[in-house]
Parts: sequence; structure tokens; C-alpha cells
Amino acid sequence: MAKFANPFKSEEQAEIVEGRFEVEEVYKGTPPASGIVRDFVLLPGNCSLGLFPGWDYVFVPDKQGFVLLPSQSIAFFDPDAPDPKKAIDLYRAMAGHMGIQ
Repeated sequence: MAKFANPFKSEEQAEIVEGRFEVEEVYKGTPPASGIVRDFVLLPGNCSLGLFPGWDYVFVPDKQGFVLLPSQSIAFFDPDAPDPKKAIDLYRAMAGHMGIQ
């Protein structure tokens, strides 16, 4: 955990979780060069995505690397399950449609 400027109230400090990631696919944009994303500590109602070791994610980081739920980032415990697979296929289709792949 670390202290960082709260992305919703920049005058406040918030405890955050920083996670390192490995890029498997890029659908759009450029992943943060630092290889780090940020999230709030997972608590009810705080818009935290929840960063868990071993889970798969589609990150949509903001300028500070935050991947909160409002960013449209999503987490998958089992990316091969029907619903996550549908979401990932949709991202791939949108990226292909936009000529990104």
C-alpha cells in the first residue's frame, strides 16, 4: 500500500494499492511505461476494481495509472468462462474494427 493523491479529491491523500502487470494484448493505446497500475484498497462502495494476484484484467488506466471501476477496467477470475470470453472477444472485435490490431 502507498499514499497517493485521491483521484476524486486531489487535495486529499488516499491509501492505494499498486500492482505490476504483464501485457498479453493491447486493444487500444499504450500501457503505462512504469508497468504499474493503481487502485483503491478494496472496500464496499469505493469504486475499487480490486487487484488480485493471478487474476486477468482488461485495464483502462487514467493518466495517473488508476484502474477504478468507472474507468471501464474489468477483472476476470476465469477468462475462459462464457461471460469473460464474450467481453474479451468484444474488445478484440472493436480493436479490429478500428484498425488497431
